[in-house]
Amino acid sequence: MIRELLISFERATGQKPQRIIFYRDGVSEGQFYQVLFYELDAIRKARTSLEADYQPHVTVVVVQKHHHTRVFANNHKDNHTIDRGGNILPGTVVDSNICHPTEFDFYLCSHAGVQGTSCPAHYHVLLDENRFTADGIVCVGGHGIVNEVFNGLLSRSDRAEAVSIPVGIIPAGSDNSLVWTVLGVKDPISASLLIVKDGFTALDILVVEWIQSGIIHFGTTISYYGFVSDENGEGLQVLHYEVGQKYEPHFDYFHDEFNTKNGGQRIAALLIYLSNVEEGGETVFPTAKGNNNSLPFYNELSECTKKGLSVKPKM
Repeated sequence: MIRELLISFERATGQKPQRIIFYRDGVSEGQFYQVLFYELDAIRKARTSLEADYQPHVTVVVVQKHHHTRVFANNHKDNHTIDRGGNILPGTVVDSNICHPTEFDFYLCSHAGVQGTSCPAHYHVLLDENRFTADGIVCVGGHGIVNEVFNGLLSRSDRAEAVSIPVGIIPAGSDNSLVWTVLGVKDPISASLLIVKDGFTALDILVVEWIQSGIIHFGTTISYYGFVSDENGEGLQVLHYEVGQKYEPHFDYFHDEFNTKNGGQRIAALLIYLSNVEEGGETVFPTAKGNNNSLPFYNELSECTKKGLSVKPKM
């Protein structure tokens, strides 16, 4: 069967798999040796039957679902750590304390419990020629799932260690432009292959702090700042001011028939300052309604900008 699967993979992708990940179910701990002795040997014979020097690395993982181990949240009153049924959240991983002291095993609750107490699957990595690490996250979804993961990592007390955890993205949501922008792929299969091949790319994170509440959010796209999808936004307009220059007062809303019919009226303007200035540099909205006195940087504003709702470049 393995030989037929390898041939099918080559026909579909135009190349043989560079790595083989073999998941096995229904195996007790007393049968682990048989998996490595008989089934792993069959995999190796199947790969060499295609080509004598074809030897992709193999990872063998046994998944056990019939056991008596249960995992509970430390605080049942914290809705951020439990679901509606009181169970641990889907995606919870336990890889210490109750695991084997020397072997590579972990517990994963991959879905929500429908009835009763959730039973996490127990994963045993019997062989890992690919040298995979357990410290990684794979997001299957769109921008919303990715932003939730980054917010969770960057909100931790050990943020310095959390930012080093690799995060894989498999596009499966309504908005998947982030994968295309960062990785240059659009489909789930190509994105999955990049994850398996350890394709790493650095990513900038946007920090959004709400002045009134002090709540901090982290995002990967500018659209996350204003909670507006990419398709409803316009392209960026980059401006550079020399000393003494300014942008004359003008209206940002559309007052022509063409734009209002084709794109609709503008509802928000996003200002991104790329540098600080010692004095001035504010953007003022003279007719906007708002309490300028409540702004934490009110005393730093120039006299003319105190007459309207103002934004000061400050990083």
